[in-house]
Amino acid sequence: QPYRNSHFNIDEWVNAGYDTAFITSYLESESNSYNHPNAAIEPRIPGIFQYYSVAEDELSKIYAGKYDAQTGANNIAAAWEKLTDQIGRKKQVALYRASLGL
Repeated sequence: QPYRNSHFNIDEWVNAGYDTAFITSYLESESNSYNHPNAAIEPRIPGIFQYYSVAEDELSKIYAGKYDAQTGANNIAAAWEKLTDQIGRKKQVALYRASLGL
């Protein structure tokens, strides 16, 4: 996933084996997404990868048929609440708001 300006150099992608039309379309789509006035960036808060890990683990269980989507969503929500409380809810909210420039 491109996230630096240098990652949008089409020639480098083509030289790495990507189809020109595909990579041009893909990078244009990514650029439009990043530059949209309502773009949402990845939360810049402590523990972000722990939140992702919980979600990935639960989603894999749902896809494997271990339980339904609602149970998985409930498990994710409960784990995220616990993680947020461990890290500090007020701290997380303050850091997230600051990362958005609020």
